[in-house]
Amino acid sequence: MLKSTMNTQLRTPEQGHRDFDLPKEHLIDERHYIPPKAWDVAEIERRRELSTGTLLAETQAQGIAVARNLLETSTDAEEIEYVSSVLSAAGLNTAWYSYAQNASEMRRRLKLPVLSHPRSLNPGLVVEDVVEGYVRAEKRAQSLRDAIEYRLRTRYDHQRRLGVSIGNVSLKLACYDLAHNDRLRDYDIDDDFGIQQVVRDHCISALHRARSMHRDVGSHPSIAQLADPDSHLVVYLRRHAPGAVQSLLRSVIVR
Repeated sequence: MLKSTMNTQLRTPEQGHRDFDLPKEHLIDERHYIPPKAWDVAEIERRRELSTGTLLAETQAQGIAVARNLLETSTDAEEIEYVSSVLSAAGLNTAWYSYAQNASEMRRRLKLPVLSHPRSLNPGLVVEDVVEGYVRAEKRAQSLRDAIEYRLRTRYDHQRRLGVSIGNVSLKLACYDLAHNDRLRDYDIDDDFGIQQVVRDHCISALHRARSMHRDVGSHPSIAQLADPDSHLVVYLRRHAPGAVQSLLRSVIVR
């Protein structure tokens, strides 16, 4: 059984999977998102002064802010479930770009949410935790932007930390529907090991969805695309998301 001391969970072999492998081989070479060209003269001049990679890091930070606002302003459980499904896929791809794409190992490790913890079975608290995770990730994205712009040696460390942060938040978001309507009961499992097996399988399905969504979206969905109102992902959401989600999207994306 799960034992806890303050916020520290003491693990036993019976508690099941706690780690998730993000593979180096994930997305195909085509269909990657590229920020659009600027047409405003002042913006063109500003971009010319930026170091290579700074613009994408900026866009990533802006996209995280949009993801946070989108989740924070969603009120209906069905809306949140749809938003969670899309953001978890986009977030796992973003984690791959930052953390696993150029790794020397064949896989990188993330942390699975622990659904034996009561907080992970409360939909409202799951959203609260994810929003807090986005706040931390946004700060890390800003730090990465500065490290790239000023060519600091710490840029790769900032990039790794951002990838881990977004990846872990996305795994938690991928399991939102298990908390919503208490769907774990459908599996008729009452031990920690079995619960964590369901969690792991759920996250593997989310990773597969992230890998294949380009067929519907037009490019690999990523958090950075949320900052661009004309990106493949935002256009896809405007066309296919439930009406309430489309309204939220218009309110949180600034043209």
